[in-house]
Amino acid sequence: MAFNLYYYESKMVCNYCKKEYTTYKVRPGRYKVIAQDTDFMPIYEGINPLLYEVAVCPHCGYAYHKSMARTYGPFMLLIGEIYINQLQKIMNLCKERSIDEAIASYKLAYLVARASMVG
Repeated sequence: MAFNLYYYESKMVCNYCKKEYTTYKVRPGRYKVIAQDTDFMPIYEGINPLLYEVAVCPHCGYAYHKSMARTYGPFMLLIGEIYINQLQKIMNLCKERSIDEAIASYKLAYLVARASMVG
């Protein structure tokens, strides 16, 4: 990728399949909170960094948000059984995201978190 003023590439290693991939993160200083909505949601000037907070592995579909407790051991078996093995199609969300793609990434992270809480 050529230099991008708004994003940088972040190398990740998937917690589930252990494959390496690259995803976009928003450069610090390329956004500014200019207001707050009535539900306390920040309103940004420039790019919205919330669109890129969830990393989604393009190889297996494992989705991870930095606020999630890391899942290891027996929970990874549950995640594979309940979530990853049930995916119909793996989405590649490691590029610029629309709001709909960002929502899909948060939904995937929710499903991973929910699968890790079963048991």
